[in-house]
Amino acid sequence: LCLRLLLAAAIGAAIGLERELSGKAAGLRTNLLVALGATLFTHVSLAIPAASGQGDPARVAAQVVTGVGFLGAGTILHARGVVHGLTSAATLWVVAALGVAVGAGATHDALLATGLVVLALLGLRRLEERYLGAESVSLTLACAGASPDPGALLPGRRLLHSRHEARPDGSGSLTLTWRGAADDFREVAARAERLPGVRVEGWEVER
Repeated sequence: LCLRLLLAAAIGAAIGLERELSGKAAGLRTNLLVALGATLFTHVSLAIPAASGQGDPARVAAQVVTGVGFLGAGTILHARGVVHGLTSAATLWVVAALGVAVGAGATHDALLATGLVVLALLGLRRLEERYLGAESVSLTLACAGASPDPGALLPGRRLLHSRHEARPDGSGSLTLTWRGAADDFREVAARAERLPGVRVEGWEVER
């Protein structure tokens, strides 16, 4: 058990370190503790029926799957129509699965899966930054009349989300979110303000 707990701590730390360096809320300690907890729960889930001769050996371990879901939900934020933290929540879910695998004795499987997770978090992020842009940029426009076409404002950029809100005075606001460089908003804002009845209300950049 001690060796399995140490392995689980190392797995959680390896994945959590990447999250920590990326500035995510669910970082080193969170992922390490989730891996440790899942390993210990799985060990107890298997040990109790083996010692007593009765009970379902998978019952406690099965609750890890649902229990970590509540923890993952706490890492997801919804603001201005944009969802953040899904990758962190998915990472916690995978770390719990790795802990269950270690607790069940499938250490080789857990190590292989850990390598794939780290590769996905590091390698795919670099691909995203290279081909899609490193930042998530949001721009809010006030529109006196009809909202402009998001595609016309963002040529060649990947639109993640657009939201239009009507106002009591007949005007409206349009929020656009896309992947790109931090300075993209200046070009898009200048293009938007050339349209009649459109002005920039605010912008936000998230890495």
